Amino acid sequence: MPPTPDPAGLGETLAALPLLVEDVTCEVGSVDVPTFGGARPTSVVTLRGRRTAGRGENVAWTETAQDHFAAHARVAPRGGWCLGDWSAAMREVIGEPYERAALEAAALDLALRQSRTSLFDLARVKPSPVRYVDETPGTATVLTLGAHMCKWPIGDPAADNFTFCGRRAGDEGPYCADHARIAYQPPQTKKKSSVNELARSLRRYI
Repeated sequence: MPPTPDPAGLGETLAALPLLVEDVTCEVGSVDVPTFGGARPTSVVTLRGRRTAGRGENVAWTETAQDHFAAHARVAPRGGWCLGDWSAAMREVIGEPYERAALEAAALDLALRQSRTSLFDLARVKPSPVRYVDETPGTATVLTLGAHMCKWPIGDPAADNFTFCGRRAGDEGPYCADHARIAYQPPQTKKKSSVNELARSLRRYI
């Protein structure tokens, strides 16, 4: 089994990456969601610098949400930064978590491209194909999933046999007791810094 990258250590490395943002644009894109009836609109934000572009996506399924995100994204910081400092400055002017995540994804993409490297190279791991855990199909589908049923997804969301667990959910969360033990990890005390904020964001990409 390959070694698990240390998010904090990788976060420090990425926070030091040089980043040049010269322009920020937004456009309406789409993502295929078969379980919800097909393609859904998204807001795609692109950061450009040194003739290179980095992209991120925000789920904005209405025109109002797309306009709201575009207006906020346009005030993202420009100029030369370290990635960690840029992320901290961006969070000062953009408060919505999903909008922040989309911009951080675009900045991370741009910084990696400008430095001609990748997360795999920096973490010193080899990429491997996504593997879905072979688990017994659940008893609920998108159409039958109720408010008090376990919402743990089982299988490939793009496949016809995709299901949810469907067992009784706990009183304080969306999962049954078994899946809650898998989903939730004990909290850890961490320093509040731009490096640690960036490290937490990286968990979505590695």
